[in-house]
Amino acid sequence: MTTLRQPYYELSPEVYSALVQAKNALEKSTLDLTLMELIYLRVSQNKWLCILPGDAQ
Repeated sequence: MTTLRQPYYELSPEVYSALVQAKNALEKSTLDLTLMELIYLRVSQNKWLCILPGDAQ
């Protein structure tokens, strides 16, 4: 059975938009690439946690 996932931007456009904004801000900064990736990873984890059912953390 093959099931395609629904794109994230359709499931929660507000959260996806916030992630894109964070990524764009990081790309404009003077931070090291490794640090930017760690920040982006952490931000993406926090954003998705806030939309999980039952406020799971």
